[in-house]
Amino acid sequence: HIQLNFDYSTDLSIGADSLFSSLDKRQRQDIKRAKERNMTFEIGGENEYKYILDLMDLRYAQQGKIVKVPRSYFVDLFKAYKDNILVSTVKVDEEVVTGTIHLKYRDSVYSWVGNPKPIKSLSPSPNDLLIWESIRYATENGYRYYTALSAAGNKRLHLYYAGKCNPALNIRYTATKKSIPADLVERGYLNILQPVLQKVRTMSHS
Repeated sequence: HIQLNFDYSTDLSIGADSLFSSLDKRQRQDIKRAKERNMTFEIGGENEYKYILDLMDLRYAQQGKIVKVPRSYFVDLFKAYKDNILVSTVKVDEEVVTGTIHLKYRDSVYSWVGNPKPIKSLSPSPNDLLIWESIRYATENGYRYYTALSAAGNKRLHLYYAGKCNPALNIRYTATKKSIPADLVERGYLNILQPVLQKVRTMSHS
């Protein structure tokens, strides 16, 4: 099975100041207002990593969706490759309200999982601050590119990312091959077991 993916990639070589200037006026104002309202950007660890996954579970449940990747996969991934994972968060009163799990590889930082709509109503949205500070962090730590994976292939994400720091559109292909038994097991997990586990996790947070 071959799948076509569309990513947004920002060249960081022009520096943080120029990148910030490339944002539209409203985004710059919202970022400044977020800081004035005590929203703080912080790099997290394993606890924040897992909490972002919890926030994603809750957000998906609110939309009537399920997270198709098992939690054990994310946990094992962090243990095996934690040096290649960057956890960005925004906190209000020391509580994480949103966050993004990034992948770090060579000269690039990849926005992978996260940016959920906060459970609490906050104005301005902390996600603009989250994305900008993640880009600034990557810039100031020697990375050349910041890439939002698969953002351009989703209408909602396209509208959200397209105007941020003038990203370039990249096309990427992924290929998977599964045996018939493996495919049946995966379908059974996604269609039967995973929705049940998702409901249990949602109830435990309510």
